[in-house]
Amino acid sequence: MNADKQALDALKAQKAQIDAQIKAQEAAMLEGVIAQVRNTVREFGLTPAQVFGSGRASIAKKGKTVAYRDDKGNTWSGGRGRVPDWVKSLKASGGDIEKFKV
Repeated sequence: MNADKQALDALKAQKAQIDAQIKAQEAAMLEGVIAQVRNTVREFGLTPAQVFGSGRASIAKKGKTVAYRDDKGNTWSGGRGRVPDWVKSLKASGGDIEKFKV
């Protein structure tokens, strides 16, 4: 019985190692895809509306409507409440929030 337990423990350790490798590979692939998308958006000067479609999209996790989305995926409803830092920075630098209208 002790040998069976050791064999099971060894398999679990291998599985944990493989799971970690899978997670690292997925993260590396995702990082590459995101970089490629950002480069393409930058290269062609695409706007969020061109990439994500026109009209108002909803955020499923919060049930809020998105009015603005930057090229990094940050969103803002444009409504009442706290203005996100990315919007504050954009306005402070003289940027036009309307360029990010969804």
